[in-house]
Amino acid sequence: MKKRQTLNALMAVFASLPCMIACTQSYPGLDYDIEEGVQNTETYDKTPIMVFVNEQNFFSITTRGASTRGTGAFQDYSSSDKWKYNNSTFYVYAFRAEADAQGGQLTADPDLTHSAYAIGHTHDEDGRDCLVDGPDYNFGMPTKPNTDGVGALEPDATNSSVLDVLGERRMYYSNVYQDVGYNFFGYFLDDLAATAKPQRNSDLIYYDLKIDGTQDLMCGYAPKLDMQRLNEKYSQANLTNVEDKKKIVNIGGYSTFAAHRGVYPIIDMKHQLTQFEFYAYPGEKAADSIIVTGITMEGWNEGRMVVASTNKDTAQIGLHTLTEGRQRVSFQLRDTLVKDINGCPDFGTTNMDKLRADNRYGAIAKVLGERPGYMAPRWDESNGNPDWQKRNSEKMGGSLMLFADSVYVVTLHYSQLKRDGTIANLKATYTVKAKSNTPSSYDYDEATGQWMFRPGTVYQVKIAVYGLQPIVVVAQWTPWENGGDVIIDPDDDDFNQGME
Repeated sequence: MKKRQTLNALMAVFASLPCMIACTQSYPGLDYDIEEGVQNTETYDKTPIMVFVNEQNFFSITTRGASTRGTGAFQDYSSSDKWKYNNSTFYVYAFRAEADAQGGQLTADPDLTHSAYAIGHTHDEDGRDCLVDGPDYNFGMPTKPNTDGVGALEPDATNSSVLDVLGERRMYYSNVYQDVGYNFFGYFLDDLAATAKPQRNSDLIYYDLKIDGTQDLMCGYAPKLDMQRLNEKYSQANLTNVEDKKKIVNIGGYSTFAAHRGVYPIIDMKHQLTQFEFYAYPGEKAADSIIVTGITMEGWNEGRMVVASTNKDTAQIGLHTLTEGRQRVSFQLRDTLVKDINGCPDFGTTNMDKLRADNRYGAIAKVLGERPGYMAPRWDESNGNPDWQKRNSEKMGGSLMLFADSVYVVTLHYSQLKRDGTIANLKATYTVKAKSNTPSSYDYDEATGQWMFRPGTVYQVKIAVYGLQPIVVVAQWTPWENGGDVIIDPDDDDFNQGME
């Protein structure tokens, strides 16, 4: 009998090949129709590879396609936004987990330079070292979500190279090494695949990347199987036999044996960058004389993302800032992705219709002209003078996604209608630092001895607009994981660098 269930782990199914953009996308509880449980109807020697991506840290999906730049972070998953999700590309690798210490067939360490599907390379026989890679030797298997919107990922049937190596076939676990475990890795490069510098070594696969603040980078791996994970994550699998559970745990990785019993890898995919969103609040009635025309942040722009490793604890998986010859650059906040526009629009351009409809903007526009930007919401006299953080706010632009750091310099560009009817074009610069007294909000870097903003976390930078007075900035954060708030003191001399 068919029944409807909640998809608690986004399913990425490497199945047959039916013909089938970075703004952050969340997928809370997608529903899908299935038969009773996840079934494997193949023969024991023909067990299809199925990969699941965890929903908890899922996530932001960023566009690739024909974009020349990243497209920011998706908003919450909805019917109108599914086209972004359905056109995103993920890459998957799978390699033998480790040497057989029990005197079995595979006593040598796995070699990540071996290939399963790469065009122009000798293919690994029966998944001896490599179970899954892509037709391009420098990348994992490219996959796209199934267009039914339930979250199932399949090899990218729009990619002619994928069709060349797979055709109409499925990808299967090894029928020779049925009790051998494999590690599974997944990653997302946004629009950086064309410019990334790949390196595939025997023990490590990584990409040297240069970001522009609009890309959302992700990677992760499926954790090693132990009894606790089997009981917690695979309660619906066909694991009634205790001896089967013990054997799966003993194998450690994901195997033909485990897959035949409904145990498939769940890749713990995580954001690798720190995200900043910006909000304008009215500080007083005179805030109506201000239009914010641009926001920039300074940070590092080069890093190395390790996406696959033979390291048993996979500690190296993730994004690392490059140190040699690096320099800080200025990242410009842009607007969120608009369908059919190549990349993120310029700051404020998608807000113009709203500004034109606001008669406050008319007074500024007469002198300023129609310059794109954002205004704080109207000052509501009926509210008295509440804490400004409790007032209505206006989200400005999309978001900036940067390498995690201990300090960032934020510059606000704004135009102000002066009392004499002229326009002053101003800027204010602020230093935003990670705080040592809020460990729930930040990470401590033992190598540098510094507190750091946390990857995979979105920080809300709140800007209070006060007419002819300096703009005040306060930051609080809302992570993709649960956590608290942090307030940055606007009176701190290290924070407020002044205005011009």
